[in-house]
Amino acid sequence: MGKLMVKSGGGAVINTGSSASVMGIPGCDAYTAAKGATVSLTRSMAVEYGKKGVRVNCICPAGIATEMVKASSLDDPNFDAAYFFKRAPLSRLGEPGEIASLAVFLASDESSYINGAIIRADGGTTVTPIS
Repeated sequence: MGKLMVKSGGGAVINTGSSASVMGIPGCDAYTAAKGATVSLTRSMAVEYGKKGVRVNCICPAGIATEMVKASSLDDPNFDAAYFFKRAPLSRLGEPGEIASLAVFLASDESSYINGAIIRADGGTTVTPIS
């Protein structure tokens, strides 16, 4: 993908990580590892392709109010919503449009100096101490 973007004159790659990329989440070992790999891949690609005109960044959302999250997490009796969202400063799930707006920004020329960023769009979930 990067080589094709270089050949076409550059651009922006936006990877999707997760709050799980940057914090431990009980019972999510494989997911956490996969999303952590996405963060590492983002950094590696940013270094490899930045000088060739391709910026690579990663959005790491926490829970977003989608049908998938509602079906897979919120209906699970072992899922503790208070642990993940109510302890965060914004105390809520994110909205899909909030993540989409960030992606549009990262794809635009307005973010031309952003490369290799791991952006936590998580309502503060990953900066809040577990109490």
